[in-house]
Amino acid sequence: MTLLIPILLGALAGLGGLVIVRSTRRTELASALGRLGRTGSIIGQSGSHRPWTELANRVAGRIPAERLVDLAVMGREPVAHATRKITGSFIGCTTGLTLGVLWSLDSDTSSGLVAVLAVVGIAVGYLLPDRRLRTAAKHRRVDAVAALSAFLDLVNILLAGGAGLETALHAAAESGDGWTFEQLRAMLTRARTTRQSVWSCCSEFGRRVGLQELVELSASVQLAGQQGARIAQSLATRAQSLRGHVLAGIEEQAQSSSERMGLPTVLLFVGFLFLLGYPAAQIILGSS
Repeated sequence: MTLLIPILLGALAGLGGLVIVRSTRRTELASALGRLGRTGSIIGQSGSHRPWTELANRVAGRIPAERLVDLAVMGREPVAHATRKITGSFIGCTTGLTLGVLWSLDSDTSSGLVAVLAVVGIAVGYLLPDRRLRTAAKHRRVDAVAALSAFLDLVNILLAGGAGLETALHAAAESGDGWTFEQLRAMLTRARTTRQSVWSCCSEFGRRVGLQELVELSASVQLAGQQGARIAQSLATRAQSLRGHVLAGIEEQAQSSSERMGLPTVLLFVGFLFLLGYPAAQIILGSS
């Protein structure tokens, strides 16, 4: 048992290192095109016969729909996210086993505790990429709503200056930078090349990345066009609504930060009361 645990740790560390190295290695274009011509398969699936690629594809196929939307808003592939989860599981398992072995060297710890630490490490390494993905996607959506509000304000200014709707949309999209404006420019280009409605592409993109504000904007503008209302007024109303939504989110975040700042003070006060009351409690208990 004493020699088995170091051997298992070394095997897991070597296997994890191999998965990391092979997952980060890039395939050259010439070899990928050669495999495509020979097998007729997709380049991204050309290595599907490899065990780690099959495992990554299986994990990617079990990713929930909510995580797929988060991956879309972050511009990541499901297989790459699955590779992160597998790599995190290997690292967590190795870390748990290492801590368990080091603990067992200093005390009489059973092998069950080592197994429990390994399972906890696997669970943490497997779930940590999902949590980081959710946090990053949430922040990107908040930034996207603020950028969309600024975009609509620019469109309204250009429309008030006498520009056409399509000209105003393209000029406003070209005036900003960042992920949101890049996606808006790509969306306008796709609408022009495919000869689709800008608002249909906007609604499709909003559903794909989980931006409900884009879907509502498309619906309101299409409704305004069907009823003969002014599109500029509809855009101005939507921009004002988005600004209110952004301000409400900022205020909520500020209140949450204020509450978290008060928690250390409360804990310090509770500790001070405990220090004052502990000697009296000891005297009362000792006298009884």
